[in-house]
Amino acid sequence: MRKLTMYLSFFSVLSLHAQPSASIKDIPVFPTATYMEEASRSIMEGASFAVKNEFEGMSVVEFETRAYSVNAAQDEVISYYRKKLNAVDVRGGVRLPRYADIRPNSSTKVFLEYTVVWTSFFWDRKDAHGDIFHFLVTVSDSIGFRGATGQTILGLNFKHYSKEVKIVVPTEEELGAPRYPNATYVAEESRRSGFMGFHTFLTDDNSGTVAAFFEGKLQKKPLPGPTSESFFLNDFSEKHPGNSILIERVERQGRTLVRIYYICASQ
Repeated sequence: MRKLTMYLSFFSVLSLHAQPSASIKDIPVFPTATYMEEASRSIMEGASFAVKNEFEGMSVVEFETRAYSVNAAQDEVISYYRKKLNAVDVRGGVRLPRYADIRPNSSTKVFLEYTVVWTSFFWDRKDAHGDIFHFLVTVSDSIGFRGATGQTILGLNFKHYSKEVKIVVPTEEELGAPRYPNATYVAEESRRSGFMGFHTFLTDDNSGTVAAFFEGKLQKKPLPGPTSESFFLNDFSEKHPGNSILIERVERQGRTLVRIYYICASQ
C-alpha cells in the first residue's frame, strides 16, 4: 500500500510537469484575492521600459503582471501556493536547472524562495521551439507593498523569451491611429504585454513632417516633447482612450521614430 501511495505521488508530480502552464491565466489565484487593475497597469507601464531583458540569447517578446490584494495572512497565502504548486524550497540546497536541462514541451519544478521583502514561487517551461516561458508568483505583506490596503499583496508574473521575433504589421484599427505612409514597422522594437503595448516605426522624414501628418489626420496639435525634435500626442481617440503617440528624432542613421502606445479594452 505504501509503495502504491509513493507511486501515485510520483505520477502526480510527473503529470504536473508534463502539462506546463501556457499563460499567466493558468496560474491559480488565491480564492479571496481581489484584482487591482490600477496597480497592475502601473507595474506594466513601468515594466514596459525594461522589456528588452535577455535570457540565453533570447529576448522578451511578451510579458504580463497582475497584482491582487488578499484579505488573508501572508503565511496562509504562502501555504496555499506551496501546496497548490507542489513547490520545492531552494533553502534545501536544491540545484536550479539550467536552460539546457529543460526538455522541450516540459516544465521545471516549482521552486520556493524566501527573501526579506517577499516570498516567491517560480518555474520555467520550454516549448518545442526552445522558447522559455518564465512564471513568478510573489507574496508580501511588507509595508512598502501592502500600502493603504493593509492586506497581503499577491503578484502573478509572466515572461516569454524567444529567439525569433514574428513580424506582424498591425492594421490602423489595431493601432488605434493612422499609419504614417513613409514609415517601416520595426517588430523587434514593438511589444504586446497583456493589456498594454507599443508599436514602433522608423521613417526618413523629419519629426516636424511626421507631427504635421498626425495633426492633420487626428485634428489635434501635438505637444512638444523633451527635445526640440520630439512631439507627443495623447487622448486623440474616443474609441481608443489612453492611447498615445511619441514622435522623436533618433541617432540611428538620423531617422525619426514613431511609437504608438496602446491599452487594450480587454485582456
